Amino acid sequence: MKFAIKDKDGNPVKDAKITVLEGAVEIDKDKISDEKGEFLSSKVDFNVGGKVTLKITKENFKDADIEVLIEDGSDGLFVKAIEFSQAKVSH
Repeated sequence: MKFAIKDKDGNPVKDAKITVLEGAVEIDKDKISDEKGEFLSSKVDFNVGGKVTLKITKENFKDADIEVLIEDGSDGLFVKAIEFSQAKVSH
């Protein structure tokens, strides 16, 4: 399954580090988003209605644990856009 990590303005987030969990079990770790903000996890079960949690980290962004509901994709390669917030930098 392919996921896309985007900032709050819809821009792709490159080089985010992602761990995928089913419940409390890590099923895929150390994934890195590409220039389109996308990463592929071949270990996500395509069971529609299932859930996974994405633990996302990137410098200058707030760490996030985001629960994702698996939905039916038309071609079996579903792209789920995930919003990821940039951290406010104090000077």
